Amino acid sequence: MAWSHWCRQDPLKGLPTPDPHWAQENVVLHVDLKKTDRELSRDIAERCSNLGVVRTVKIHREPSNFALVKMTTHAETVKLAGQYGESTFHNGVLVHLEQDNQVA
Repeated sequence: MAWSHWCRQDPLKGLPTPDPHWAQENVVLHVDLKKTDRELSRDIAERCSNLGVVRTVKIHREPSNFALVKMTTHAETVKLAGQYGESTFHNGVLVHLEQDNQVA
């Protein structure tokens, strides 16, 4: 698996560094699934905003937990897909979600 799936760029050095919220074996975002959809959307938008302008985040819990994150431009969508997931839909990226075990 390419480093871009589980790393992010260090904003000061421009070097890839492991992102603690992403699993190395699976491309998933670890979040607190006990939060409301609105809270999760806000948290995910905040994490993705370093890659561009986030237009919307739609949380889906069935058939599995995922978020559809829509960016403003295609270039931002490509950046997001390269860092946080592989499935894109127009200006959106499908991001799989799992419970963060570090959350009490």
